[in-house]
Amino acid sequence: MTTNTPTEFSDRLRYEPARAGHAADLAEAMVDGRVYEHIPGQHPENVDDLAQAESGPPPHREGETWWTFAVFEKDTGRGVGQVEASILGDRAEVAYLFGVAHWDQGYGTEALGWLHTRLKQQHPEVRTLWACITPPNDRSRRVAEKLGYQLWDGEYPELWHYDPGDWVYRHDLEPAE
Repeated sequence: MTTNTPTEFSDRLRYEPARAGHAADLAEAMVDGRVYEHIPGQHPENVDDLAQAESGPPPHREGETWWTFAVFEKDTGRGVGQVEASILGDRAEVAYLFGVAHWDQGYGTEALGWLHTRLKQQHPEVRTLWACITPPNDRSRRVAEKLGYQLWDGEYPELWHYDPGDWVYRHDLEPAE
């Protein structure tokens, strides 16, 4: 099942539930091999590849809710990336991906913080967030740590984005006020 909320905003960013039609808007930011340098596998090489992104979990991930948002600059409307949560019961695995021109501007931290707030409000059953980060990806590690994620060395659930050797980060959500 895939559920999303209507268009929403944070200080500098606009969030829309991701759909294939966003591919053209995000292509400038997302069709760049440098964006995927720490992510194994095939990556979009053009707008058509980007549009083919799945709209929900595959059949073997039954019971999950995928929340994926296209992220735009609020002032310019320019596509900058995406933020997502794969929700299963009381946990969610989060991921964030932004175009190279938008690195080191705080957009990842702002978008992931926005996602935390929305999860608390709309999925109060979610108590624990997980993120898988490739060790050389210092930018992603810094985003997670700024928002309170801690490197986890204990047991963890099956994680969709985990690849052997990844760092696993955990963050416990506080209840919504």
